[in-house]
Amino acid sequence: MKTWNQLSPYGMFDHSLGKQYICLENANVCIKKTKNWLFRLKLKRIPVYIGHPDDPYFQDSYKHLNDHVYGYVADLKADGNGLWARIHWTPQGLELINNRHYTHLSPRWEMKKDPLTQLHHPVRLISVGLTEQPNLPVQALCTPPPPHPGVNLQDRADKIAILRFTQKVQQRMEATGESYPEAWHKIYQQHSLSC
Repeated sequence: MKTWNQLSPYGMFDHSLGKQYICLENANVCIKKTKNWLFRLKLKRIPVYIGHPDDPYFQDSYKHLNDHVYGYVADLKADGNGLWARIHWTPQGLELINNRHYTHLSPRWEMKKDPLTQLHHPVRLISVGLTEQPNLPVQALCTPPPPHPGVNLQDRADKIAILRFTQKVQQRMEATGESYPEAWHKIYQQHSLSC
């Protein structure tokens, strides 16, 4: 999946430790920590869970008991709207996203407290949680775009995604009389705009 999803906007937000402040500088610090050789060789990864089972703060919460990994952060980027992640989903993760069981990402990060302002700033992304109720006002997850016709499908999740997409294309062809390539591009544009 090559879609970028928002991990955090910029601003000041409530946190269990107090107030957290996230800015472009903090986002770039987190990104820099993922550019070393351990990440490049995939010897170290940032996992995606349901909730935050790796956070001791949530250890007694039934919503945070599943420590199965549903994906890994493949890349991070920052722009004027916040910190974004591109995630490599497992087939189980894709199924959760496509079926809209979870609609947002929630970052878990190491934070440093500024002694002057008493604000907590993120300095390293530890993991990401799938959630329906994010603590941060992040944009909703985009469902993965389907591959172009003729792409070699590698796993079951890709096959399911292309099957659903193809059904939409066929429905459009029947409704509009468009050719397959025309209908494919229209449905793809609609999908892209919704993300």
